[in-house]
Order: sequence, then C-alpha cells, then structure tokens
Amino acid sequence: MYQVREVLRLYFDLEKSKNQISTSLNLSFSTVSIIINRAKDNNLDYKTAKELSDSRLNDLIYPNKPGKKSDIKKIHPDYEYIVSELKKKKMTKTLLYREYQEK
Repeated sequence: MYQVREVLRLYFDLEKSKNQISTSLNLSFSTVSIIINRAKDNNLDYKTAKELSDSRLNDLIYPNKPGKKSDIKKIHPDYEYIVSELKKKKMTKTLLYREYQEK
C-alpha cells in the first residue's frame, strides 16, 4: 500500500505527471494510471488516503470483482481417464479434446 499512497501523494500533492511518477517509483505507466483513475472514481485524494487503513485503501483501488480468477475453483481433468484413452489405438490428444468439447 505504500506505493499506492506514494502515487497519490506525488500526483495530488506534488502535482507530478504520471510519467514522472512511473519513472521515480519504478512502476509501469499503466499501473500508475490505474491507481490514479480508480482514486478519482472514488473521490479519493492523498489526504483521505493517508487516513484510510491499508485494507480499506486496497479495497478501493483494487476491488475484488465477482468471478475473479481467485474466486473460481479450477476443475482438474481426470488424468487416469486421459491416459487410459490415449493408450487405445488411433486415439490422439486432438480426438480426445474434441470429445471433451462435445460434452
């Protein structure tokens, strides 16, 4: 959260450009832009951000959207089935994949 606060301080208090901020903090330009745009969307300036807890600031700048990859449980393939099917004559990975797509 230090870098988020520092981006906001440099942008709102010291009126540095996004390019200057990205260079001085060794962040990508797009990361700096995202932080600043999300702060503006939440009517957040450095003085307000300074008073917020790390977790609250994190929630405002990087909201956890439903369906985010971390929320989705991965379904692992049945490897035993795949191996047994590939042992059959004339069975290829491509054919196996096409069967999977049809299901």
